Parts: sequence; structure tokens; C-alpha cells
Amino acid sequence: MRVLITLLLSLISSQVFATAQFADILIYNRDTLILHSNPLESYFDQKGNRKIGEVEMIGTCTALWRGYVATWELTNDSLFLVKVQTNCCSDPITLNIEQEFGTNRIFADWVSYPLLNPYGKMILYVHMRYHSVYEHERYFDFEGGKLKAVEEFKPSYVSILEKEPDSLNNFLYQVINWGLVKKFKLKKKARVMTWVWIDESGDIQDIQILGGINEELNKEARRVIRLIPEWSIYYKCGKVTIQPRRIPIYFDKKIYTKKKKKFQ
Repeated sequence: MRVLITLLLSLISSQVFATAQFADILIYNRDTLILHSNPLESYFDQKGNRKIGEVEMIGTCTALWRGYVATWELTNDSLFLVKVQTNCCSDPITLNIEQEFGTNRIFADWVSYPLLNPYGKMILYVHMRYHSVYEHERYFDFEGGKLKAVEEFKPSYVSILEKEPDSLNNFLYQVINWGLVKKFKLKKKARVMTWVWIDESGDIQDIQILGGINEELNKEARRVIRLIPEWSIYYKCGKVTIQPRRIPIYFDKKIYTKKKKKFQ
């Protein structure tokens, strides 16, 4: 698990491919949806280069390594490419896709795989690619650009304590052993930062301390974490995704009584 923590921290600190990415857009039933899939990439693979007309798709910021945002439209069970924009991190530029395809509405017959559409509220932000978790997800499954099926995945479950920071703060305030805390007469760093891993059953898999105070208060932080009665369970593409929770345990009553800090 310590290896996983090292890897996690290196990914968070690194800008290379770590940033959450701009999503492609899908217009479906008059709704504007996001896609955590990029079907234009398979077109580039077939073509052998990453150009639309004379414009090469090159990333201009860490939030858009592929260099573009494509807009797709699903009409009469057929998938069409209708817009490609570059420079989306500042002032978007709409490309002339007719120069590349001979039309402004391209039937995406190269798409023969499912496209992932997360929807509802984002319930967990992850600063990496398309790893953030939404309330709901579904696949639009295509064969030769024609829709074969729509598959809805099991929704993620969010516990009340993770959904409402004030509820968590109130719980932590009640279960912390303040008598133990008083013993140390803390003045400055009255916080233990924890990373918590939850398994697919909603049980604690591991707790690691990243920034502790002393052995006794670090142990108290672990004890308090294990008292939290329920945890959220997150799904990606129908499978449980193990996402670490960063939970600060503050050994300072003022933090909780004034409700200045939030669950992260």
C-alpha cells in the first residue's frame, strides 16, 4: 500500500497526463451530454496522422492533451461528427471540418465500440483524465456508427457523512477523545492527515497517515476513522473503483464548532 501512496502522490504532483480532461460533447434527444470517450482518436489511428485538414491536433494545455473537443450528434440511431474545436483552454477555434471530410456532418462509421456518458452530479472529483465519478453512467454501444444498445450502469452510492460535510464534522467532534488531546497541549499542527481506502463492500481496506503529530494521536486518528459508520461506494463503467479519501482529523475543537473545515 505504501507503494500505491508514493505512486498516487507522484501522479498528483505531476502535470503530465494527470490533469482532468475536457470532455467531448454528445447531443442526444435535445440534451447536451458529455463523453468520457474520444471516438475521433480511432479515426486518426486509421488515417495515420492527427490532422483535420491542415491543422494538427496538438495539446495546448494540461487539461486537453488530445488538442481538441469534438461535438457529436446521435440522430435516428446514427452517430455524426458535427464540430471540432481547438484552443479550448482559452479562446476556442472552430475548424472547417468540410475541408477534411467534404461535408459538415460526418457519419462516424468508424465507431464500433461503446462510448461512456457520465451524467447527473459529479460526486467525486479526481484530478486525472476521466477518473472523476458521477451519479450515473451509461454506455452508448455502436457498430459501424449505428447505435446497437444503451446500457445503464449501477449508480454510485454516497453516504450522508460524505455528502454533508457538517454531518461529518459533527460526528468527528463527538467521537474524538478530547481528554487525550488535552494531554499534549497542542499549539500549532493540531491535525493528522489520513488517506482512507474503502473496498467494494464499503469497509475500510487501509488507513495511512500522511502528516501526523505523534504516535498516540496518529493512533487516535485511525480509531476515529474506523468509527465512521458508512462510506460511499463509487462505480466506474459498472465496476467498483477504489478511490482514496483524504480526511483531515483536527485535534482542535474550534475547527468543528465553527464548521470552518469541510470533508475533502
